[in-house]
Amino acid sequence: MENSTKSWDDKSTFLFLQLGTMLEYFDLMLFVHMAVVLNNHFFPQNDPNITAVLSAIAFCSTYVFRPFGAWFFGYIGDKYGRKPTVTITMLMMGIPCGILTLLPTYNDWGIWATIIVTLCRIVQGMSSLGEIIGAELYLIETLKKPQQYYAIVTLAISSAFGSLFALILTSFAAMSSGNNWRLAFGFAFGIALAGSAARTRLRETPEFSNMRLRLKNALEQGDQKETSSIHKQLSNETAHTQGQNHKTLLMYLLLQCMWPVCFYFAYMYCGDLLKILCGYTSAQMVVQNLLVAVAQIIGLFFVAVTLRFVHPLTIVQVKLAIFALCVVLCPFILESIYASSDPLENAYNGQKIFLIQCLFLIFAPSSGQLLSPLVYAHFPILKRFTYASVPYAFSRALMYPIASFGLIYAIKGFGNYVGLWLIFAPVTIAFGVGLAYFIKLEKLTLHYRDFSFLEPFSKNKILSK
Repeated sequence: MENSTKSWDDKSTFLFLQLGTMLEYFDLMLFVHMAVVLNNHFFPQNDPNITAVLSAIAFCSTYVFRPFGAWFFGYIGDKYGRKPTVTITMLMMGIPCGILTLLPTYNDWGIWATIIVTLCRIVQGMSSLGEIIGAELYLIETLKKPQQYYAIVTLAISSAFGSLFALILTSFAAMSSGNNWRLAFGFAFGIALAGSAARTRLRETPEFSNMRLRLKNALEQGDQKETSSIHKQLSNETAHTQGQNHKTLLMYLLLQCMWPVCFYFAYMYCGDLLKILCGYTSAQMVVQNLLVAVAQIIGLFFVAVTLRFVHPLTIVQVKLAIFALCVVLCPFILESIYASSDPLENAYNGQKIFLIQCLFLIFAPSSGQLLSPLVYAHFPILKRFTYASVPYAFSRALMYPIASFGLIYAIKGFGNYVGLWLIFAPVTIAFGVGLAYFIKLEKLTLHYRDFSFLEPFSKNKILSK
């Protein structure tokens, strides 16, 4: 009976987190994809250059202030637990959506409307960091391997579905007139409130609770030996040399720098190309992004199935090799699009851009957070939330501005070939360096070559020493 209850609790926890992540990313990405609509209402339209700059600032502000969110949620997550963070973040994500349902436009409030929209994006950006890290840690500290791998990938699928639903709603808003976009944000606000209330039913993770209990008991009993052991474990829990945690944090930062560039390039930069080179309307751009999101979800499902037979590190290595090839070939495709001057080829050029978008999102080795269970295992439990969130936040704060402004000026100044490689080559190399480091750590801990995680799915037990 006890095992049955525990199984039910695990399943309900898993569903609550997956559903909550989907709803929270729906709220976040509604803001991102609805930019094509919101810019017309909350930014000045008399000067396209000013509009472009203010729009870029609003987009980057979502990520530039994430380090503050990392320290804030890291403190809450490590001191009070994972449960409060995943509850608070959903509420913080919904409040800006509620504001957007009532906020007067630029024509009514002027620059104040622009400032409030930007502040709303900052709050959402900070809360999304606490959400994804909190949800990942909650699953990793609740489940065992190999269930951790599948849970993290399905978490990525849930967030992708949230983005997909946001795109669907954005497409309707873009194709319709009036204030239908306000109804979309009102709906997002309602589901955020419901999701936040539902998450209050979650329990704290066993791994975090047990460590807190051990430390509390040792202090109460005056057990100096146990207290010293715990503090030693907290300072360098699984590292093999003194000071290893700092290097591990740096390598984790290198792993996180790729995805922001890929996301911005696929959705924002390629979106501008669709508008400028192919003559796409806002509605057509949203529809194409919708198809790209579907392709991304299919790719994540394929990864989830592959995990039944292949170690996550092997999958990431294969994706990195394919991605590097995409980086090499992409400028040639872009050059052919720029060289085309026939308006009749716009649809064909749009298909080329669609191919580029899919390749960069599906084969980006950092997509799906496959490495999270492996990386977080090398962070101390009672510092894990801070250690996981700070590099994640700084990578977004650093790379989104670089992607937003760097891609434009690098390609404009050096052309498609040198400009694109100038941005993508460093992040690809950095990811390779970080990946090599964690492969080394896994080999040292005898995890990488241990194929026992395949036992539940194979009649023949494959064990390698």
